[in-house]
Amino acid sequence: MTHVSFFSHAETADFLVNALSGRQQPLNTVDPRKSLPDRRLLRGARAERRRDSANGTGRCVSAPKAAVRHEQAPAEKPLRITVTNGDLTFEPEALLLGHYSATRLTGTERIMNDLIGGAMGHSLDVGLYPLAVGSHQIFINTRSNLEQGSILPRPKAVIVVGLGEEGKLQAVHLVRTVRQACHRLGATIGREQEGCPRFRAGRDA
Repeated sequence: MTHVSFFSHAETADFLVNALSGRQQPLNTVDPRKSLPDRRLLRGARAERRRDSANGTGRCVSAPKAAVRHEQAPAEKPLRITVTNGDLTFEPEALLLGHYSATRLTGTERIMNDLIGGAMGHSLDVGLYPLAVGSHQIFINTRSNLEQGSILPRPKAVIVVGLGEEGKLQAVHLVRTVRQACHRLGATIGREQEGCPRFRAGRDA
C-alpha cells in the first residue's frame, strides 16, 4: 500500500474512524529488539521481478551485485601544497603577488612597495597597476638591502597579477593570468640585463 492507493482500500474508513475517535488501531505489534525488514529498492530489482512474474515463478529476485555497485571514480593524484613561514625580504627569487581591485596597497603589497622604493604605489597612482583579470606588471628590484647584509636586491622582482573583483575569480582566468605574467618575466629579466626600463606592464588580450 502506498499513499496513492491508501484511499482505495475499504480498511481506510475504519482506520480514519479509529484515529478520529482516539481508539487504538488493530495493527501488528513491533518488537524493538528485532531488526526491521529491508525495504530498500535495488537497481534492477523491478526488472527481475517482472521477469519472474512472466515465468510464473512468483519469486522476487534481488538484482545482482554488479548492477548496484557504483562505478568508482579514478583515483586522482593529491595536490601537494607547501606553506612556509618566513620573511619575504630574504627571498632571492621573483615574488608573485595577486591584487584584487582596490585603490590602495595593503598587506604584502605595501611592504614590497616600500622595499623596492615605491614603484608599485606610483604605478597604482597613475593608473597602470594591474586590476583586471588578465593584466600583470613586473617590478624589477634594483635596491640592495644593506640592513640585512645583502648587496643583491631581494626579492629579485615583484610580479603583480590582476585578480579582478573579489568573489568573481575563476580558476581558468587565474591560470591564464599567471602564465602570461611568468612568460613576461623571463623576457623582462633578459632585457633588464641589456639596460631596458626597470618594469613593464602588459595585459592578456
